Amino acid sequence: MKVVKSIHGDYGGIENLGGINRSSTWLECLKNVDQLKKKEVDLMAFVHKEVGKSDTWIWSLEASGLFSVASSRCYIDDILCAWEGAPTRWVNLVPKKFNALAWRLSLNKLPTRHNISLRGMDIRSILCPICEVNVEYANHLFFSCMLAREIYERIFKWCGLLVVTFSSYIDWLTWFSSLKIRKVIKDYLEGIFFVTWWHIWWFRKKNGF
Repeated sequence: MKVVKSIHGDYGGIENLGGINRSSTWLECLKNVDQLKKKEVDLMAFVHKEVGKSDTWIWSLEASGLFSVASSRCYIDDILCAWEGAPTRWVNLVPKKFNALAWRLSLNKLPTRHNISLRGMDIRSILCPICEVNVEYANHLFFSCMLAREIYERIFKWCGLLVVTFSSYIDWLTWFSSLKIRKVIKDYLEGIFFVTWWHIWWFRKKNGF
């Protein structure tokens, strides 16, 4: 970091991409990170400063806290490879990022702690970071975790629907497909769930690593 600062001054930070004027390997790294973030691959979400230990930077995808190309590559592949097929569900009423998250959820391609552990990465815990009771499967995080169920209960009441509980994406899809309501209303309702899932994932990323 001292080398980067000596070359670029106070404008060499990851958040100051536009402030770097000279061409360098560091600038190319920042550009690549920025391009990945635009594709919903936020590597910086797994980088944190551990206060009290000489302000050490921690890479959360490794139990050791040290960055590795293998763990970052697995994370990138988990997200980008999900787009090899065409989405079967797409709601034009909400932005692309919400559809992208819903698509990855349907394929179980989100980097939950359980999925990360299956890729051979040694992480500190595979428990849900929200409830800390069950293993963090996608189905648990988005459907059976207490946070998700409380949110859905509020959505059902807000929409005037009978409260239903889900234990998996398939449960939700079966319920949603069985609804006999006008298409335009159904599209709005599906959009509400897509946005909800995105915010659950956003909250989990902010608090889970």
